[in-house]
Amino acid sequence: MNPSCDNTNDKKKKKAAVQSIQKRKNLMDILKEKKKVIQTSFESREEHVPMAVHKELQDKYYNLKKRMREEEMANEENGKKIKCLKEEKRDMKAELQQLRWLNLNLQEELFQKKKITQNETSSAVHTPLPQQPFHGPEKLAEEQTDMIPKIKRKEPQPSSAGHTQLPQQPVLGPEEPEEELRHSDGKDLGYGVMIPTKKWDIVRRVEGDSKFCKSLAVVIWGTTVLKQRSVTGMKCNAKKAAEAKPPLTPEKVSAIKECLSQKLKERGHTSEEINKRLLSVRKYLAEKISDINWIKTVIGKYLHNLHKPVVRVIFFFIEIYISIIIIINKLSMDV
Repeated sequence: MNPSCDNTNDKKKKKAAVQSIQKRKNLMDILKEKKKVIQTSFESREEHVPMAVHKELQDKYYNLKKRMREEEMANEENGKKIKCLKEEKRDMKAELQQLRWLNLNLQEELFQKKKITQNETSSAVHTPLPQQPFHGPEKLAEEQTDMIPKIKRKEPQPSSAGHTQLPQQPVLGPEEPEEELRHSDGKDLGYGVMIPTKKWDIVRRVEGDSKFCKSLAVVIWGTTVLKQRSVTGMKCNAKKAAEAKPPLTPEKVSAIKECLSQKLKERGHTSEEINKRLLSVRKYLAEKISDINWIKTVIGKYLHNLHKPVVRVIFFFIEIYISIIIIINKLSMDV
């Protein structure tokens, strides 16, 4: 073979190899440039689009946070309302139970008195019945309203000047002797007020502020004294003909407040809440006095209308119905 031909062939091969390498390098450079352009376009998009999305999400977050805060405030207010309604419901249940108990006892007592009057009328047919004095309904009202056991107290003496106008000042009632407030096995309520331990054990289990204060007031004063008293001792503006009544003893009112405060402390209430609830004690006592006087009025109307035939028939059937209920209750208790 010719050596010169071999040299030319080698040169051609080398030249072709160099050219191919150069082309490949150029292609790689072009690809790199395109890649850079694509990356820069993506980076520009990533700079602008996420900012708008971030702002939109941030606005949504603030709106949700604001709505959540409003919902929490509404839930807190609703919780307070629910708590107040539950307390009112508990007080109303306790009061309803007491009224039912008083109603049953009242009807039973009236039924027994009706039997006595019927026996008297049947035994003395030809004898004219004397007219009952005016104080009869009041006397019976005292007996019927005094259902809950009470401590005996000295009743205040009625004023001799009944028709004279009283001044708008508290009327001072007679002082109860200290011996009547003290018992050998009594519970000291503070302020020199003591009640029997057995009665205190019953009262302290009563649920509800209103029921507790009213029951304790009946134990301390008794219904006979309560109906002749008022909370402030001032003349009632609603009733022009009404006279001013002696006020309740401040020491005993303070003793009731102290007992209620101690009861609320034992149940874990705060001092602020206790002070707020103690402001209603006088209102509870006024309601109790009003209830006692209302029962007395109802009994008076009943006895006043008792001579009418229609009314007597209606009440006779009511008494039969109540007596049946009482008998059923007694039988169920015996069982």
